[in-house]
Amino acid sequence: MGEQQPRTNFADWLLKWTHRVPHFDFRFNRLRHETPFDVDPNGEYAQSLVILCALSLLLALLFLLATLLWWVAQCCLAHRSGTPNRTSRTRIGRLSCALFLVSVLCFALMGACLYGNEHVNKSVRESTGALAHVANAFRVAMEKTHKLNESQWHLSRHIDQLTLLIEQKSKDVINQTTMIREADSLLTELSDKVDELKQRLGRTLAILADTQFLEAAKRKGERVELERWLLCLLLPLIMLSVLFAGVIAFCRQSRKGAIIFSGLGLVIFLVTWLLFSAAFPLTVAYADFCSDGRPFLRTHLNDELIDVIQFYSDCTMQEPNISPEAATKALGDKLVPGALPLAMIRQLNMEQNEAEHKLEALLARLFNSSAEIESVTAQIAAQIITTARLEGAVHSALQCSALHHDVLGMQHGFCRHGFFGSALISFTLFVLGLSLFILLILVSKSWYIFTRLPNDYSEVDNDDQFSPRGHDAMPDNIYDTNIFNPRARQHLANTSAAEGGGMAQNSTAPNGTVTAGTVQLRNSPESIMQQNAPSWQQQLLTSHANASAPAGTLRLGTLTRNGGAIRTSAGNYQQISNGNINPYGRFQEFGNA
Repeated sequence: MGEQQPRTNFADWLLKWTHRVPHFDFRFNRLRHETPFDVDPNGEYAQSLVILCALSLLLALLFLLATLLWWVAQCCLAHRSGTPNRTSRTRIGRLSCALFLVSVLCFALMGACLYGNEHVNKSVRESTGALAHVANAFRVAMEKTHKLNESQWHLSRHIDQLTLLIEQKSKDVINQTTMIREADSLLTELSDKVDELKQRLGRTLAILADTQFLEAAKRKGERVELERWLLCLLLPLIMLSVLFAGVIAFCRQSRKGAIIFSGLGLVIFLVTWLLFSAAFPLTVAYADFCSDGRPFLRTHLNDELIDVIQFYSDCTMQEPNISPEAATKALGDKLVPGALPLAMIRQLNMEQNEAEHKLEALLARLFNSSAEIESVTAQIAAQIITTARLEGAVHSALQCSALHHDVLGMQHGFCRHGFFGSALISFTLFVLGLSLFILLILVSKSWYIFTRLPNDYSEVDNDDQFSPRGHDAMPDNIYDTNIFNPRARQHLANTSAAEGGGMAQNSTAPNGTVTAGTVQLRNSPESIMQQNAPSWQQQLLTSHANASAPAGTLRLGTLTRNGGAIRTSAGNYQQISNGNINPYGRFQEFGNA
């Protein structure tokens, strides 16, 4: 506000360069550099802020369009990709690591945004507190000045009363014309001092009357800051929760979680850019007000009060080990603002006191210590003493040591620390928007790379035809579980040959003759066909293999059991031509039991 002290830290340097951001109106004509800060919604300055907001929204729209186009391309080209290692563990691990690192960067940026929000809130609260102290000091000074002005009116009436009394008493005095003229001259001088002092007091009241704007600014600032703080706190916390859920999905490599985060991530992406489009123009306006806010303040405060406030930021405080009399003698008028006529008020009060003492002594000699005259002069002396006491109270309320720290805290808290927090919020929101754009691009690659996680276990009934209770039980003959294992067929053949003759059953007839009973051979054609009948899983895989294998080829592979699913993995196409077997290609196919 007004001219600042020499800038020596990073916040002041940043304030200086932010103030240099070009401003354009709706016709895209660049505003003059000396265009003042203004809050008029129809003014050129407000138009320049709207242009900055529109440019931020346009940038957000471009990033949104690029994201949507990338997603559409990813959906169209994902299934056409013939890269063998498209779902390799290495690629999945790298993608998960990249998503995690970008998410950590987003966490850090949101933390910095929350820190900037708290920094602005603390600085603005300190500034409004200091503003309240300054406004309270001015209000106390105004009250004392009002009482001082009333004292001068009482003093003026007492002087008029004494003038009439002297005129009446002077008729009885003989040969005292010179003393009467001198008394009349002292009364005139005292009356003139009173009138001049009342004018100075009226000017002081006129200057301090604009402090109502400071009190109104303090109330509105607290309300606006509370709403801004809540908005900038709740929205980042919501975005943090969404981002945390996304990190969990990335770590688990969940396809469903990645798809859900894509939708929610797009929402927080838009929220981030909307916040930036509001924070960036306000930060520029912040810098313009702190760098050159005097023209705006002149529309609400008089120039003298602005000079008074500026005085407290530049004044030199008295040393604590020096008495007030010595400090006044050494610093003189440097202890109080020069824009206020406080020094003149003190000087006039001292002159009134001197004139009153001279007048009292003269009237005592002239009228032989008249009781009536002494009563009036005592009232005049009492009013002059009251004036001196009230003038001292005003002087104490408005001296440099009373408001120096408050004004410095108000300026530095608002235009240095508060602006730094606002600039930090704008910067972190911009970088966060870029980081979320990169995150949305990366997360689209995980849609067809991450696998669908299994559902939670649920108990099945006995009549479940696809997954009965004994489906996953380990059989006694483990070789029969793999239809492509040659040891399974060898095991069946050996068992049939060893037990072939032992399967005949003889029976003895009741008459003692032995008759040939029914003989059941395990290697009989009916038994072999019954035992070697393919299961429905084998039929399913065979039909898929026959349907997908090229003509004149033989499809070989292995079957592995994983839970309740049977899958073919790492198989070969082999082409038989003239007794030679030539590798034809690879296949990888899954089938659920």
